[in-house]
Amino acid sequence: MIRKSAALALLLSTTLALADTSVTINGKAVTLPSTTQNGQVYVNLRALAQALGLRLTYDAATKRYTLGPAGATGNGQLAGGSGVVGQPYALANSDVSPLNFTLRGAEFVATRVNIGQESTVPAADQKLLVLHYSVQNAGKTESRFSWSSVKFTVVDDQNANRQNVEAVGREGSSDAVDLRLKPAQKVDVYTVIPLPAANGAPKLIVQGGDQKVLRYDLHGVVKAMAAPYADPQNPLAVRASVPAKASSYVQVGALDLRLDRLALSDAAIGGTKPSDGHRFLIATFSVRNGSPTEQRLSYNNLQPTLRLASGDKVTWNQTVLKAGSDESLDVRLQPGEEAKARLYFEVPTSDPVTTLSVVQDTSRPVEFDVSGAK
Repeated sequence: MIRKSAALALLLSTTLALADTSVTINGKAVTLPSTTQNGQVYVNLRALAQALGLRLTYDAATKRYTLGPAGATGNGQLAGGSGVVGQPYALANSDVSPLNFTLRGAEFVATRVNIGQESTVPAADQKLLVLHYSVQNAGKTESRFSWSSVKFTVVDDQNANRQNVEAVGREGSSDAVDLRLKPAQKVDVYTVIPLPAANGAPKLIVQGGDQKVLRYDLHGVVKAMAAPYADPQNPLAVRASVPAKASSYVQVGALDLRLDRLALSDAAIGGTKPSDGHRFLIATFSVRNGSPTEQRLSYNNLQPTLRLASGDKVTWNQTVLKAGSDESLDVRLQPGEEAKARLYFEVPTSDPVTTLSVVQDTSRPVEFDVSGAK
């Protein structure tokens, strides 16, 4: 049923075709997808609405489609209305089939999020907003649901729009969701929105396939950043560098690092001895590919920085060695695969080492306390 909600002055003339119908609207010819049944011509309602410059909305409660002026709404949840966390709302899927949407929660993270074959890794100046929500097929037929079914936009506190990534994951896993929902079937999912590390996310706009919009006030809704990533002065912001504990894995870009051993040595490495008044600091790491795709481990995708008690930095020799020999290490790690690697630095004996930070590409640095090296 269509409810006419605006006065229209239209002149329509129809010429039948096998799969399309040509109509004239205010003197302009427009072709619409159509079908013929029992001598009656049925045109695609969404295409007709677009041709007329109208808004098509669907109310799942009354099972009524409404054509109205652009910017206006029909029955049910108003476009541009306010949403409440935990409350279901009628939206439409990307194919305009009815869909019930519930925002269940949100949180800030500074770690990568893997969804299927996509990995979203926040850069050093970024964090991620993770949105947890549920969708339920409110129609009587199967309906496909994927990342494009519902679109999310965060308006940050600098009034900039930030869009969700093109991936949606099944809650509790890294599995990507692209499925056909049976009638009444419900699924809990999540997606992420990258945004600047220092910015807040006060407003969220959720848009269904029929252009209906829900606006959420996220003040007091988004969970604060978890340790050790949270800035002590602002739990919604991210620390410039992340303190890491030895013997525990920590994320560095697409990789996971674990500092296994530290040693100071006067012995030669690769046939080269430290210069007078110096020795080598040797750090042995376990390195694991934490992404869903192959990652290379070599000298050119790690950037370590060693600091001394004086505040000076030690220039790295751009060498990654195998754990059991002085051979250079250059391997391609499959998802979940691990390797052992050694980094070494020539350091002055008179200036103690203090911290070792590691970055992969543009990731946020993680910082190890190496002052106990012997």
